[in-house]
Amino acid sequence: MDQYLTIALSLAFGVGVLVYATRRYTSKLMPTEKPQEARSRQRQQKKQGDREVSWESVGGYDDVKKEIREYMELPLKNRELARKYGLKPPKGILLFGPPGCGKSLMMKALASESRLNFIYVNVSDIMSKWYGESEARLKELFASARKTAPCILFFDEIDTIGTKRESHTGDSVTPRLLSLMLSEIDGLQSDDSVIIVGSTNVPQLLDKALLRAGRFDKVIFVGPPDRDARRQILKVHCSDKPLDETVDLDKIADATERYSGADLANLCQEVARRVASEALEKGERKISMDDFSQVIKRYKPSITLQMLEDYEKFRMDFERRFKGRELGDEEESRLTLNSVGGYSDIKRELYELLEMQFKYTKLMEELNVTPIRGILLYGPPGVGKTMMSRALAKSLGVKLISLSGAEVMYKGYEGAVNAIKEIFNRARENKPSIILLDELDAIASRRNSKGNETSKVVNQILTEMDGIRSLKEVVIIATTNRIKAIDPALLRPGRFDKVVHVPLPNLEERVEIFKKYLGADVCDALKCEKLAQMTEGYSGADIAAVTREAKIKLLRERIAGNSSRTLKFEDLEEAIERVRPSIRKKGGKGT
Repeated sequence: MDQYLTIALSLAFGVGVLVYATRRYTSKLMPTEKPQEARSRQRQQKKQGDREVSWESVGGYDDVKKEIREYMELPLKNRELARKYGLKPPKGILLFGPPGCGKSLMMKALASESRLNFIYVNVSDIMSKWYGESEARLKELFASARKTAPCILFFDEIDTIGTKRESHTGDSVTPRLLSLMLSEIDGLQSDDSVIIVGSTNVPQLLDKALLRAGRFDKVIFVGPPDRDARRQILKVHCSDKPLDETVDLDKIADATERYSGADLANLCQEVARRVASEALEKGERKISMDDFSQVIKRYKPSITLQMLEDYEKFRMDFERRFKGRELGDEEESRLTLNSVGGYSDIKRELYELLEMQFKYTKLMEELNVTPIRGILLYGPPGVGKTMMSRALAKSLGVKLISLSGAEVMYKGYEGAVNAIKEIFNRARENKPSIILLDELDAIASRRNSKGNETSKVVNQILTEMDGIRSLKEVVIIATTNRIKAIDPALLRPGRFDKVVHVPLPNLEERVEIFKKYLGADVCDALKCEKLAQMTEGYSGADIAAVTREAKIKLLRERIAGNSSRTLKFEDLEEAIERVRPSIRKKGGKGT
């Protein structure tokens, strides 16, 4: 009996040691404090760090800051006024845009300046390897937000748990968390006074169920700062640095297109570090404009053109407003029809035609005028067909949705069909709009009797064009320099109703193009009429190459310090000899 008792005591002692060791081990993996206490401690740390952050700390973005404050502060802080006008706070707001553009900083400024309760959630802190722990933490967050209302619950990098559910396989925790978040958001009432805010730089990965109205009611794009915003950001980060009188923040802002706010902050730090290193060896001095110029030459912006294109697609699909800052090249945003030299009759005809289409739809209905569906611009390369299409959209103030034939075919034929579906759907959602199909011959070449992969693409275009009959505010503009290669089914009335030939510029148009690239005063002094006579058969792109070649010669002389003269007629005459026309005369209209 004593032997059995000894064995039992030994087993009990072993189990006790095992339980103690397990608890010590799990205490290292999991915090001993309750999740609510841990998050309360994190909030206090955040608040301490946010005291120095204000709206003035966020340079630029006045329109975005105003929109955030109107949608979040107004209904929560002024309840009587909101009740009087029937104004309800949105359930959720999504901030999306490139990394480093101030999404989290804006929320910190809002938390610092408003008297609303603010819960900052780093999504990675929710995730746990223990089954059910992640869901419990998320439920507790929403419960805490309700208890501390009015409250803003901010999920930083929400794409961590908001990714598309079909992209996960097996028993992954992310789809379960997303479903729970959707249920919690749906369960919020306007009386709860809780607003969910999410931020992400990869919005295209988010599940569509999260983006619908009633969940994230407001989708706000926080894009790369424009010129004025860049200047204000530079002013903020240079306020505590010794700047020389030569430093011109306006010039620095001009030279930092596509720089994010984080890029500009890092730029100022790099310049300060460069000067501080020299100060150790040569003595202290102020930061000069040359220091900024040297660093900018070596610094690459973090926002790529592909990122801007992806954000623009998402913006058109989900941002629930039609007006706002355009993305992309700031120079292109100033494009007008006057930027296209020559072709006055063609520009006037197309502008009047599209103006009637977009602005006088009711009058067209009264007169029973059938709206046009498509315009085809054909002619030699380099005459400005694509530029004219973009200028028309800018001048008319309508959305331009472009798709290059070469870009589409890079995705393969199946990808091309899906891309065409996507672009027509996007145009329907963002009317009035112009669909620009550049290099149409690349995707809509002639079909043959045997059938080929190209037929699928052509058939899809035909189907989509026939399907926009009821959309009076969507027009397709296509360009090509090989009209004979395009499938004839597209050229009939009812699809491309207007086929416009854009020929090589005539004498008067060549004079106008020279004035565009040289300036009217310089052109008169250099006898541009004679230059136009010497450039018969040149396209607009060829004339641009001539002026660039002459200017480069002058630039070389000035860099070498051999001359300070201005541009002469002989410089352009020599450039004409070196730059030959790119279009052969035997090409005719259809080339």
